[in-house]
Parts: sequence; C-alpha cells; structure tokens
Amino acid sequence: MRRIVVGLLVLSLATSAFAVDGSEVMYTGGSDSAFKPGDVGTFETAPVQELAFVSGGKKLTIAYDKITKIDYRQEVAHHLGIAPAIVVALIKKRERKHFITLTYADDAGKRQAVVFEISKAAPRSLLAIFAARSPHACITKDEYQSCPVAPQRTVASTQRP
Repeated sequence: MRRIVVGLLVLSLATSAFAVDGSEVMYTGGSDSAFKPGDVGTFETAPVQELAFVSGGKKLTIAYDKITKIDYRQEVAHHLGIAPAIVVALIKKRERKHFITLTYADDAGKRQAVVFEISKAAPRSLLAIFAARSPHACITKDEYQSCPVAPQRTVASTQRP
C-alpha cells in the first residue's frame, strides 16, 4: 500500500512537467489541417486586426472581427479515481489544464473552430484582448454558460390610415 501511495505521489508531481508554461500555446485540435494536435507555438497578439498562432514555421491567422465565439474552460489534468485523488488532494492541489476554443469564419465564410491549451497565467490577458478586439464575439467562461440568442427581427406591419 505504501508503494502505491508513493508511486501516485511521484506520478502526480512529475506530471506538472508536461503542462504548457509561460507564453507557450499548444494546438489540441480543430478544423485547421496545417497543424496536428500537440504542436506547441505562441500567439502573436500585437497586430490589431488579427490573431496569429505560430508553430514550427507555420502560421494560422484569424481576423478578430471574424471570431464569433470564445470559450474558456478548465479541466482536471488527470483523473485518478476516488482513493488516489483524496491522497493527492491532501498533499497538493490538483493540476488543471486551461483551454480556449475559438469559433470563427474563414475567408470563404465557412465556420471553423480551433482549440488551444494555454498556461494558467494566460487566460486573464487573452480574454481581455479578445473582448477588446472581437466586439461581436460571445465569450463564455463556464462549461454550461451559453451565448445569448440574438433577437429575431420582425418586419413591422404598416398601418393603414
């Protein structure tokens, strides 16, 4: 039993080495075929008109005005089960991964989506940049928070005199 507890402790402490740190961003999936899940790069947020993800000489640019939804969420990094989770929770806080999903329209007008893992310090600044530069985007921070539905416009009937 002691070996199992020690093994789980070592495993939980070692897994933090696999997290995204600092300004790194990891592409975890989406509709862009130029990147594969696990590609690590950086966001270029200096240009005012577009966001760029650069990794290994490849670049994905997304115009801020084409972004329709920004979804930020946190997930527990490792699901250990009840007993190991209790043991690890007594020693240290459980590690969480942070993800941002961007839904946007490409140049052809087709809807696209990309998911990035970001460092735990990045969400506050990235969400502020997205809110300032993507005024039409719906930003959600909770898993169950939905974007408000745009009201449907009705044609006003003309009144006869």
